[in-house]
Amino acid sequence: RKVAPEGGLIYEIGALVPLFHGHVLKYTGDGVIAYFPEPSFTTQNDNALDCALTLRRLINDGFNPCLIKLGFHAIQIRIGLDSGEAYVQTVGSPATKQHKDIIGAVVSLAAKIQATAQPNGIHLGQIMLQNLHTNWRLKCAPIALPENCVYKLAADKIYSIYQYQG
Repeated sequence: RKVAPEGGLIYEIGALVPLFHGHVLKYTGDGVIAYFPEPSFTTQNDNALDCALTLRRLINDGFNPCLIKLGFHAIQIRIGLDSGEAYVQTVGSPATKQHKDIIGAVVSLAAKIQATAQPNGIHLGQIMLQNLHTNWRLKCAPIALPENCVYKLAADKIYSIYQYQG
């Protein structure tokens, strides 16, 4: 049986998220799903973006130089952020396996937003952008998505996606 050594990127991400008052929900292979609950709606959005920026810097300025020095390829990440209501719920059958998960449209939408980002990019949903402090909003620009990637809200209003440009 192989045991993963303590340390590494996933370990560092797990240690980084709580520094921004967030919680790691789960690890998804080479990905992480984290959430940032209230103290206040604006603060949780700012904390999530602060964490995303710190994570990107950790990888680009910390991990990648070491990997390159050892002869490996650099890691590239894509980060998707959105904000909204979600609920912690127990899912699964007691006959097999149950676990707690976060349920809500915002979780699915954040994953889709992440998939639109370029390598090392950070994309945000419209609600996330609206709830950031002004200094963060000024560093974001809307992006055009292909027709097959357009997301809609109720009443067929298009849900805008933004790229962080800082």
